Amino acid sequence: MDILSELALVSVILFKIMCVESSGKPVKLHPDGSSYGYFGLTETACKEVGADFPPKTPMEEMETAEKYLRLMRERHNCDWLDALGWYHGGDKERRDAYVEKAMKVKPEDYPEAVEMWHKITEDINEEI
Repeated sequence: MDILSELALVSVILFKIMCVESSGKPVKLHPDGSSYGYFGLTETACKEVGADFPPKTPMEEMETAEKYLRLMRERHNCDWLDALGWYHGGDKERRDAYVEKAMKVKPEDYPEAVEMWHKITEDINEEI
């Protein structure tokens, strides 16, 4: 896979994570008591990639989520969809259910996530 295709795929997966975890709504601590923010990051995940918990901005959340997704792919020597399951964690059944849920995400069903995604990616483009 070429670098642009990989970047596009990772972006799509990150968007789907945001939809599943927060629907693009400004959630701080999730009902589970350990996940935080738009991307459902945990303190453990942040520590594993050397990031602050909780991240200070939505852009930091996305960057941390990407680092953790990439770490899961490397750690488990798997493809991106399996890495998505590992991002969520749990046993195989739980990981597979998360992947299935994420793959069913349609952007039109998550207008707040689309809006937040545009805000985050505009911030990234301004930094470049």
